[in-house]
Amino acid sequence: MKVAYVFTLLVVTIFARETSISYSVSLIRHLADQQHGIFDCWLYRIPDTAAGRDSTLEGLLSSSKLTSIPKRLMSFEASVIDRQPKLLLIFGGTFDADLMSLLNFVLKSDFDSSLKIIVYHQLSSKGFFNLVLNQIHLIFRTADLFNVIFIRTDQFEVLTTHQGTLKSRSTSNFTDIFFDRTADLNGLSVKISVTVSTSEAVFSTDYGDGRLIEWICNTLRHLNGTCDPHQVKCEGTDLEQCYHVARWYNASRLYDVTLDTLVYTEYLSNFLYSTIPDKLQVAAPRGRRLTAYELFAIPFRRELWIALTISIVLSYLLTWIRPNLFQNDPVLMSICGFERHDLNQVSRLEKITIISLIIVTFVLLSAYEAKLVAFMSSFPYAASPRSFEDLLQSGITVPVHERDSFGVGNDSRFAQVFKYSSATSVTYDSTQRNVGLLGTSQALRMAIKYTVNYDAYLQRSKFVILDRFAVGLLVPAYFVGRRNFLKGRYHQSEMAFMEAGLMDFWTRRNARRFFGTEFADHIETAGGEAEGNVLGMKELGPVCFGLIGGCSLSFVVFLFELCYFRTKHIH
Repeated sequence: MKVAYVFTLLVVTIFARETSISYSVSLIRHLADQQHGIFDCWLYRIPDTAAGRDSTLEGLLSSSKLTSIPKRLMSFEASVIDRQPKLLLIFGGTFDADLMSLLNFVLKSDFDSSLKIIVYHQLSSKGFFNLVLNQIHLIFRTADLFNVIFIRTDQFEVLTTHQGTLKSRSTSNFTDIFFDRTADLNGLSVKISVTVSTSEAVFSTDYGDGRLIEWICNTLRHLNGTCDPHQVKCEGTDLEQCYHVARWYNASRLYDVTLDTLVYTEYLSNFLYSTIPDKLQVAAPRGRRLTAYELFAIPFRRELWIALTISIVLSYLLTWIRPNLFQNDPVLMSICGFERHDLNQVSRLEKITIISLIIVTFVLLSAYEAKLVAFMSSFPYAASPRSFEDLLQSGITVPVHERDSFGVGNDSRFAQVFKYSSATSVTYDSTQRNVGLLGTSQALRMAIKYTVNYDAYLQRSKFVILDRFAVGLLVPAYFVGRRNFLKGRYHQSEMAFMEAGLMDFWTRRNARRFFGTEFADHIETAGGEAEGNVLGMKELGPVCFGLIGGCSLSFVVFLFELCYFRTKHIH
């Protein structure tokens, strides 16, 4: 009788183990087919547990249906995980070892909250062993890992978690075998903090919410949740204290999302990394308005002015060395038309030389006069900076917080432009002509349109974004805490909103609402309608003074020559 009982128990155990293996293979294969991209399956054995668990582990490893799925056997806690697995298999047997090893494993390992976990055990769901199962379940809940199912291997049974309790599961299908907590949040309130009130993260204003607030709040509304944004003030506190205030809602609870854009060179699991990459760019003051003296110099390039100067100097040297070579002054004849002798009566060499100079000077003077007339209708400006070399030559500096050194803090050339500060917030004075801005492309496009940075007289922004220089590409990061179960939903909705054009729509909507009223007020304060960008007497004042001075000097020279020749004639 005892032999029959033992034989029956052995057969049942073997059959249950084979059933659990085949069921697991089918389940893993189903999950892999439903997953986009790489499906990594990791396996972990609880130390110091019974050896009977190895048959299930070896059966899964040797299954031909799972050969195409990448697998990794873990033997210790992975504190930092470079690539998150999609499925974790834990083999514990009867869990006769201390459960602290399991607790240390799930707490210290940097797994994502969306990780699906299958626990293989040999514990009954009744009596004392049910208490052990509930303790194991509590360990996963403490670690914020809720996608867990339990498979018993000695007597095949599947237990799933639903709303914090263990329930027996039918093995006929795999539909919704892992409970999705994000499907219905049941009015869950998500706390959001913002310390820097940028155009992307403003909320509760007459102009509408920023695109980051719209993104998070619309995602939560779709999931039957609510958002609760808070403006956190950091004035008078150091940087570390500001970080602490921005992340802690109270003494015992963190904010669920902090929408202060940060940039990190290494992956940190406590942060939500945006699916929309951006660029760190520099906005520099536009080129200054040229003076009236520079106005008469810019029609020709420096090389042409040098060539004309050399030609005039050589002409006078030639006439000084060979005074009988030309009867007329080549320079005055070709430019001013002053003629000492009739051009028909001079030598052939002089005719060819002066006629050639007349043609060249006529073309140059026509182009010069045409450009001056064009400048009278649109006053010229110096070229705006476009590259890093332009920033160096213009002496433009950009205030940057020391935490945003971007790995170039020790570069001497960058140190000439980027001035690092340890203040909580970096400010700038828009009235200074040699101070630029640093920020993301989205933020800079809004900043240069702000009314303080708008020149009503010229009807354009005072700043221009450098198109030939960027500090680098960046992926914005937002603090969401450890194992935030909504992180995947945020990623999906951000990509969906971006592809649908909603991110850009929210940005443009706020710009129209905000800058529309602000721009009208700014123009009215500036003195009504802009006067335009034309050349007036105010700009030509120095030229008029120069003309008067030249005429006065010419008159004095004329009087001197007149007196000189009259005195000479008398004598």
